Amino acid sequence: MSRNPRLIFASGLLLLAVLACNLPSSQSSSQPNLAATITAQAVLLETPTGTLASQTDTPVATGLEVSVSATTLPDYPTPAMSITNTPKPTKTPMPTKTPTLSSVSLTATMFAERPVRPGNLSGSRTCVSRIIASPSGFTKIWREAYTLTWTDNATNETEYQIQQNNAFVADLAANSTRYSNTFQYEQGGQSSDKFAVFAINSAGYDWASVVISRCS
Repeated sequence: MSRNPRLIFASGLLLLAVLACNLPSSQSSSQPNLAATITAQAVLLETPTGTLASQTDTPVATGLEVSVSATTLPDYPTPAMSITNTPKPTKTPMPTKTPTLSSVSLTATMFAERPVRPGNLSGSRTCVSRIIASPSGFTKIWREAYTLTWTDNATNETEYQIQQNNAFVADLAANSTRYSNTFQYEQGGQSSDKFAVFAINSAGYDWASVVISRCS
């Protein structure tokens, strides 16, 4: 007995659909995003029960539709990554401190000025003599006492100094106005002596001078 060709064709399509569903995973992974749709439609003819002769009658047709859909995805899908760039925090600048002037300290330094020179300097003397004998004869020796007076014009002197013929004689306290002393000499020497009075402080000095004749 020969088989119906339409039944054989439908059976072949159904077999192909089953084989497609059972493909190995290795073949599916090699073809990602592969979509295969196999549609098999078989039209089965109902075989009537009876004798062979009855097969020549027009069969009653029934329909069978098989639809198989397969989609192959990668073994390890890569999720979509969402990267958000978070900005770095901005440094808040430190507030600038404005200096506040709360007080003012004023220091005044007075630089010393040299003192004013003594005023109205004058000198007086008294003479006392004696005779000294020597192998060459007699020599007259004078003993002279002198006194210097002046006006204290300075207000910032720290001392007064007395000199005779440019040589130091004495130191006196500030505000002094008088000095006396004695000395002796042989007659026949120099005729006068120069006395000077200095007003002194750390800034310097000023002076006045007077000349006194020697005894004769």
